[in-house]
Amino acid sequence: MSGTVNISRSLWRDDAFKPEPFTEREAWIWMVMDASYKPRKKPVGNIWVELERGQLACSVRFMCEAWGWSKSRVDRFLKRLENRDMIGTASGTGVNVITICKYDEYQSKAKPSGTPE
Repeated sequence: MSGTVNISRSLWRDDAFKPEPFTEREAWIWMVMDASYKPRKKPVGNIWVELERGQLACSVRFMCEAWGWSKSRVDRFLKRLENRDMIGTASGTGVNVITICKYDEYQSKAKPSGTPE
């Protein structure tokens, strides 16, 4: 089976699911869902970060809390994804910016609605 599905970001807050640590697959899905679908500026603490499509900006500590993982587990997971060319990382501004490689394969681009913005 191939193709993509749309999943609401509210899934992570749904009362139907118990709060428990993420699996690695869930952490990967979280990252894809948290990535920007279009270029934008995002506030991270006191800094505004310019993000391109397929990028997310967050601290390792934030991911630890969101996923229910230790810092070392998050670090090892991110390093493994980077070694597999699934993500790229940069922290030039002091903020972690993660780029999801092949983002367009995971999330199709929005189609124009025909309604002017």
